[in-house]
Amino acid sequence: MQLNSKKRVVITGMGVISTFGFNIKDFWENIKIGKNNFAKIKSFDVSKFEKKIGGEIQNFDVEAFFPGDNEVKKMGRAKQYALSSALDCLRDANIIDDSNRLKIYDNFRVGVVAGSTFGESPTLQNIVDNYLAKGIKEIPTDLYEDFQLSSVTQTVAAKFKLFGCNMMIPNACAAGLYSIGFAYNCLSKGAEDAMIAGGVDAFSRTGLAGFSRIGAITSEVPRPFSKNRSGMLPGEGAGFVFMETEESALKRNAKIYAEVVGYGQSCDANDITAPDCNGLSSAIVNALKTAHLTPSKISYISAHGTGTRVNDPVEVNGFTHVFGNILPKIPISSLKALTGHTMGAASAIETVASIMSIKNQYIIPTYNFVEKDPECDIDCVPNVGRAMPIDFVLKTALAFGGNNAALILRKYK
Repeated sequence: MQLNSKKRVVITGMGVISTFGFNIKDFWENIKIGKNNFAKIKSFDVSKFEKKIGGEIQNFDVEAFFPGDNEVKKMGRAKQYALSSALDCLRDANIIDDSNRLKIYDNFRVGVVAGSTFGESPTLQNIVDNYLAKGIKEIPTDLYEDFQLSSVTQTVAAKFKLFGCNMMIPNACAAGLYSIGFAYNCLSKGAEDAMIAGGVDAFSRTGLAGFSRIGAITSEVPRPFSKNRSGMLPGEGAGFVFMETEESALKRNAKIYAEVVGYGQSCDANDITAPDCNGLSSAIVNALKTAHLTPSKISYISAHGTGTRVNDPVEVNGFTHVFGNILPKIPISSLKALTGHTMGAASAIETVASIMSIKNQYIIPTYNFVEKDPECDIDCVPNVGRAMPIDFVLKTALAFGGNNAALILRKYK
C-alpha cells in the first residue's frame, strides 16, 4: 500500500493498560527499570497446562477509571482495558470534559479504530463453560452481546459519544498497528478530523492453549534475538493513541508527542503461522515510500521480536533486505521481553513506548538477552537502555495469516 499524505498527522494523547502500569508515566518508568512481571496465571485454572506463567494483569480495577459505573463493571476484561486506556488517552489529549464528553471537535468527525486477536475470548469461554455445565437455556443472554469482537470499539464510541468511523480490525498480532495505520490514512486524506486508535486483548484460556499446542511458549522468560531463546509468553493489555491533523493540534495549542509520517502493510500469502521475510520488507518499503525517506534516516527500530526460534531470524532477514549493510548501525529492540506477547495490543503498546522513546530520546533495551545469535546479527540494545538522538522510529508487526505492518514516527518539528 502506498498513499500520498495530504495532511500531516500528529499524536497528541496516549493511554496504556499494562503489567507495567495503568498510565503513561508509570508505564514508561517501569519499563525503563525492566523488572520481570511474569507470574503464575490466576484468571483461570492452569493445572492441566504445562506452562503456567504469563504477562497477566492481576491488580486492575476498572472502578479507578469509572467509579460507580455498574455497566462497565459487568463488561468483559477487553472492554474494560479498552475503555480505561481510551479514557486516559483522551484525558492526556485534553479533549474531554469532566463528564467524559468531547469539549472540542464535531462528534461526527472523530472515529474509533482498534485491533484485537481474541477480543472478549474469556466471555466466549464463559458461554461454553455454561453450556457444558448447565445447558443452552442457562447461558446468560448478555454474554452473547459481550463477546462480539465489534462490540469493543462500539463500546468505546458509545462511552465517549464518538460518532465517526468505527472499525474493529482482527488482523491477529499486527492488529494494533493496522488500526493506527488505518487512522493515519483516514486523517491524512481528510476523511476524519481526529481518531483514537490502538489495540486490546485480554488474557484467555484460548490463547494459552493455542500457543501451547504449537510449541511457541517458553518455560522461562522471552529472550528476543538471543541465541538461547525458546519462545514467547502470552500477555494482555491495551494501548491507544489520539491522532489528529497538525492543523487542528496547532489551532488548539495541543502538546504534540510525535508525527506519523509513513505506513505500509502487506500479506505474505504464504503460510498461516510461519512468517516470510519478503512480506515484512515489502511493508517497510511501502512505509518508507509514503514517508519519502531513505532507509538511512531511521534512527531506531521497535521490532515485533517475539523471541521464538522462527520469528526473530525471519524479521531480521526482512530488515536486511531493506537496510542492507547499514542495518548493524541501527539499534533494534523488542519490548516483548518485558510485556510478553499481548497479541492484538502488542504493536499498539509498543507504539506508545516508541513515542516515549522519541519524547525522552531514550531506547528501552531488549531485556533477558544472553548470547548473540549469528542468525540475528543486529544491535538489539542488549539489557541496558541507551540515550541517543532519535528522529525517526520504525515500528514493525508480523502476524499469523502473513499480515505485516510498518509504521514510521518522527520527532515533531
